[in-house]
Amino acid sequence: MNYINAVVRERESLENINLVSFEADEQSLKMISLELSQEVNEGKKVILGVKSTNIALAKNLDGMLSISNQLKVKIESINLGKLLCSVKFYFAGEVQESIITKSSAERMNLHIGDEIIALIKSSDLSIVEVL
Repeated sequence: MNYINAVVRERESLENINLVSFEADEQSLKMISLELSQEVNEGKKVILGVKSTNIALAKNLDGMLSISNQLKVKIESINLGKLLCSVKFYFAGEVQESIITKSSAERMNLHIGDEIIALIKSSDLSIVEVL
């Protein structure tokens, strides 16, 4: 599990659906949630969580995507296994990890130091803790 320290910037609610905007490391993040504590309001500090397998990677991205969370990061380490690949990068002061297939890593020709985009769907983010 990856953890991201963030600050709530905006909360929009309609019936049971909540769309929350955050700021972390001077970048914007969005989360969609069906249930959300009333203590999650503007200015609150939170810890967000996202599974390593829910972070996709893009290199030389050109065009528009519906994925709200597009984080500009730099690869710190790559560990190629027989089937899967662990790609680690820093975001919001913490080491984050994306698990992708080995074939995807090879096709993308990933290298340490490459600037890439980490992609996280708003439905894949969760609030782990309200600080």
